[in-house]
Amino acid sequence: MKEIQYYETENGKVPYWEWFQGLEPLEQTRVQGFLDRVVAGGAKKNIRPVGEGVFEIKMNFGSGMRVYFGQIGNVMILVLVG
Repeated sequence: MKEIQYYETENGKVPYWEWFQGLEPLEQTRVQGFLDRVVAGGAKKNIRPVGEGVFEIKMNFGSGMRVYFGQIGNVMILVLVG
């Protein structure tokens, strides 16, 4: 099982949480459920490298949401979203 950590900017902002909190409640539930599956080792077909050690999780609902992360061992560091 993987662990999720969230990238924090020098001024203390966490881009993932700012994005997540701006979603509608149903979208939040779906995104969290999808990330839970990824952490448990599932949804591998929805993850692809995009270069320089960064990976994309593509979620096929809503406006086609994406979460970008780096990984060190079993730790996924969520960096960018959109």
